[in-house]
Amino acid sequence: MPEISEVKIMTDFINEVVHDRVFTKIEKSPESKVKCDFDLDYNKFHIETESRGKEIKMTIMPNDFMLHQESDYLMLSMGMSGHWRFTKTGEELKHSHLKFYTDDGYTLSLVDVRRFAKWKWGDWNVKRGPDPVREHRAFVKNINDNIHKKIFDKPICELMLNQQYFNGIGNYLRAEILYRAGQNPFMSSRKAINDTILKLCKQIPEEAYTVGGGELKDWSNPYNIGYGRGRINKSMMKKKIHNFRDWLQCYQKMCCVVDGTKRKMWFDERWLSDEYINHETKKLHSIQD
Repeated sequence: MPEISEVKIMTDFINEVVHDRVFTKIEKSPESKVKCDFDLDYNKFHIETESRGKEIKMTIMPNDFMLHQESDYLMLSMGMSGHWRFTKTGEELKHSHLKFYTDDGYTLSLVDVRRFAKWKWGDWNVKRGPDPVREHRAFVKNINDNIHKKIFDKPICELMLNQQYFNGIGNYLRAEILYRAGQNPFMSSRKAINDTILKLCKQIPEEAYTVGGGELKDWSNPYNIGYGRGRINKSMMKKKIHNFRDWLQCYQKMCCVVDGTKRKMWFDERWLSDEYINHETKKLHSIQD
């Protein structure tokens, strides 16, 4: 956490609260261990953001383009618990480790309890594959072009955490995608990958986005706290799905096993007899809803 859907929600939130605002300073907390300086050549700037997989690209645009005609790009990854808040200056939450100050008394803050979030000047990480939602055709092509490689011998549940091929997919999304595809999560990736799974790699993150993302443990939807309001898709409301936990069908509701990546993998009990469980896992238990 957060995964592709939550990162998209965060960029939408940031773009709303920073619209037409002028910023004057970027500051990191004394507790932050991220080595990144903010010695800009200009003292007033605007912000825009976009997401790709689990990354956020923040464009820092100088307020006076006559003097400074080039923007700077700050790349951010949210780690396990990074999320954003927009407050009056002086009312920032505890664990606000990166702050952007406006000229009218407000602060956009990256709140990160575990301090796993990172940022640096640059551009998209070239080691990450195409975004399954916004770059779906390129995502499918990347899979098909590389499916002959040895890494695709790995169980599909493990490969889906590899960001070179499934950029933005994480623990809950892989569980939901494989469950709704009716796919054995322990089958080799080369045998398991089909059109249904590839389509669900776009559809399931989109659905998670419409129900407000994964309100689990340390991450919470910024629209539901302090500013604006959450967004619920009408089609989800017709299905009587009002929040993320209602939407989940597999994650934290079915069987669970520690997989080869040392992450918990949630799956349908019909795959309990798979030999993968007997040979490659350290513990297995069923979780009741």
